Amino acid sequence: MALETGTYISDLNSSNPVATDGLAQADDHIRLVKSTLKATLPNLTGAVTGTQDELNILDGATITTAELNTLDGLTASTTELNKVDGLTASTAELNTLDGLTASTAELNTLDGLTASTAELNHTDGVTSAIQTQINSKQPTITGAATTIDDTNLTAWRALISNGSGKVAVSSVTSTELAKLDGLTASATELNRMDGITASTTELNHTDGVSSNIQTQLNAKAPTSRSISAGDGLTGGGNLTANRTISHSNTSSQSSVNNSGNTVIQDISVDTYGHVTSIGSKTISTTAGNSLSTGSGAWTDGSGGLQIRFGTVSSTSDGAQSFNFTSAFSSACLVCVVGGEAQTTAVSRTGFTIDRENDYNGTKALQYIALGY
Repeated sequence: MALETGTYISDLNSSNPVATDGLAQADDHIRLVKSTLKATLPNLTGAVTGTQDELNILDGATITTAELNTLDGLTASTTELNKVDGLTASTAELNTLDGLTASTAELNTLDGLTASTAELNHTDGVTSAIQTQINSKQPTITGAATTIDDTNLTAWRALISNGSGKVAVSSVTSTELAKLDGLTASATELNRMDGITASTTELNHTDGVSSNIQTQLNAKAPTSRSISAGDGLTGGGNLTANRTISHSNTSSQSSVNNSGNTVIQDISVDTYGHVTSIGSKTISTTAGNSLSTGSGAWTDGSGGLQIRFGTVSSTSDGAQSFNFTSAFSSACLVCVVGGEAQTTAVSRTGFTIDRENDYNGTKALQYIALGY
């Protein structure tokens, strides 16, 4: 019959070659067997030493090459591998043990643990036995703090000890306490405010006081001091109000206005200094004497002594010349100028002055001159 074909051992027909096949086809059958063996077992390059029983262990195996390679280098015994029998932990869970240094005894410490991770984390930072530390603490709050062991305090208040020696909240606020910031006064100085009833406005009345107030007050007249009117006066009284002292007008003399040669000679006053009388007198002159107040000139009737007088206006420092209101008949003997000037020259008709340099502006200067 014709030669069969095949690629793998499973393709071979175990009934071939049949007895009627020619001997000339024997080599073809041998080559077919060899090719299917090599195609079926391409990676066998040496002797296979496994028995059929050992090879049959793989019968039905679905494991991959990569999975089998996981066993590469494995030294654990079957007994040791059986310890993972029934294991349900995932690879990630098993990897948690990576780097573990704790002993079995130490791991067994967790046996029966009910605390959560968050609760266990509360031990973070603990440096010694927790129970020992707890045992050294006050089991309950006693003493002054018993008033604040289960409640919040009023916010922003100063703490005090009450009459029972307990912690209590005062009525002083943090804002009020802040007012002490920068305080330099001593307790003695602050105690001076103890018992003070004056208001801020009243205390501000001391602003500007430069010395002891009581000393100043003692130097003042009390309101009980009285002012009495003297002789010729009326009014007065104590200093609780304004007082007026009046001076009665006891004068009985009217005004006197003389002229010419009539002048005032006598003035009489009473005990209060009031003018009670004015005596006038007419001065007799030699026949021919003349006095002119308007022209500032007096002339002896006999033709002898003459007087010139008046007021001049000086407008600047230095030398200035002025004329008499009327010239002397013959000559001027002397001229005296009042104020801040001196006479430097005289003549029959006038005079020259030199005013002091320290005086500025216009000045009125009086003068009197004698001549004939």
